[in-house]
Amino acid sequence: WMGDVAEDFFLDDEDPTTTLQVLKKRKGKDPKGARSKKQKLEYSDLDDNVNFNTYSSSEETGDSEDESSEEKETTTEKRLRLAQSYLKALETQESTEKIGDAKAGLSTKLKEEAEEAQGRLVRDVAHQIKENTEDIKVIRVLRGHQLPPTCVAVSEDGSTAFSGSKDCSVIQWDIETGKKKITRGGRRSDTKNSATAQVLSIAVSSDKKFYATGGRDNLVRIWDTRSNEIIHSFSGHKGAVTALKFRRDSYQLFSGSEDRTIKTWNLDPMMYTETLYGHQSGVMGIDSLYKERATSCGEDKTCRIWKIVEESQLLYRGHSASIDCLSLVNEELFVTGAQDGAVGVWHAGKKRPSFVYAKAHGPETPWITSISALPFTDLVATGSYDGNLNFWQFSKNKQILSRIHSLPMSGFINGIAMPKSGEFLVAAVGQEHRLGRWWRNKDVRNSIQIVSLPTG
Repeated sequence: WMGDVAEDFFLDDEDPTTTLQVLKKRKGKDPKGARSKKQKLEYSDLDDNVNFNTYSSSEETGDSEDESSEEKETTTEKRLRLAQSYLKALETQESTEKIGDAKAGLSTKLKEEAEEAQGRLVRDVAHQIKENTEDIKVIRVLRGHQLPPTCVAVSEDGSTAFSGSKDCSVIQWDIETGKKKITRGGRRSDTKNSATAQVLSIAVSSDKKFYATGGRDNLVRIWDTRSNEIIHSFSGHKGAVTALKFRRDSYQLFSGSEDRTIKTWNLDPMMYTETLYGHQSGVMGIDSLYKERATSCGEDKTCRIWKIVEESQLLYRGHSASIDCLSLVNEELFVTGAQDGAVGVWHAGKKRPSFVYAKAHGPETPWITSISALPFTDLVATGSYDGNLNFWQFSKNKQILSRIHSLPMSGFINGIAMPKSGEFLVAAVGQEHRLGRWWRNKDVRNSIQIVSLPTG
């Protein structure tokens, strides 16, 4: 409406002189030579409508010039006021649109946070990998382990990586500078200060205060990340500790072992909590997010969800061989890799896999040695020993996986980890499988490799 008013006002070019002449002729025909009160009233109304003054006598001529000047100033001021009002209306409209966009963005963010809290969020990230494959490359190769690295973990903030090896060493890596803090171990080492056997599993807490290691000495060791020293050792497992995972935003730690059990520990008082029984063979992998539960897989070809509070477990079957690795997409979905060469997609509400991608790393069906899903996104990465690191896109609606990129990487990819941001990936690459010496690739150098990911 402001535009219409402004247009009528500024484009009105009616000449007031013509109207003045008509009024004077009517005044001359008056027999009394003067306007009656009724005429004066009519002329006054007309004056108000056309916005100019009439002359009733020669004595009013001087006053009318002043009034015309005042009327001209009023017109200018009115034009200025309308222009200012028009601009203000535009600013108000623009501000309203910005507020609307901000509210929409905030609403989307709050919705995502709510879905993440419920464990159902799956953000679209994989399409960036698919569209920018040229940006996926190894940007740094870190060396320090003398024997094949078997496991790797990354802090949630992406500043530090931790790795363990068959040479009994544990290394803390600075991602930005590549600097390392090495703790050597071995049979003759001091049990209180280092590992005395092969390190097979590693995990770091959400606040990066602690990290834990497990291995063939059957112990779960807790390390202080600042001093890189062992502050506590948990005993209880009767076999090698092959899997470790902290529950997010807590000091609750889950450990899986070749003794077929899963144990829970609390690092706040540094105490053992309970033992979970169910697997019929060794536990190979374990994962956990925010809920007080853990998801595990093992050599018995099964996966299990352990509900700690309810003291119950859910059993899942689907692979035809040992399930060696597992990773949670969210609280309801998880992916697995097995020795049958297949990658499976599972939903907590179904006992069988929703989707199985057979021969995921080639027609020779090499074992899937490692798998990692970036939590609450559709990005999944898998490793084997076929010479490729594969990236997959997960479809939440169809609950299937589609391969979007393969990055050449020679050797056994024994471990994969990604920070919360998903800006890069860390892979533990060695000459041998992490659990044995069935094959050996002498042309490969043992290393920790950092791969850039265009997910920002």
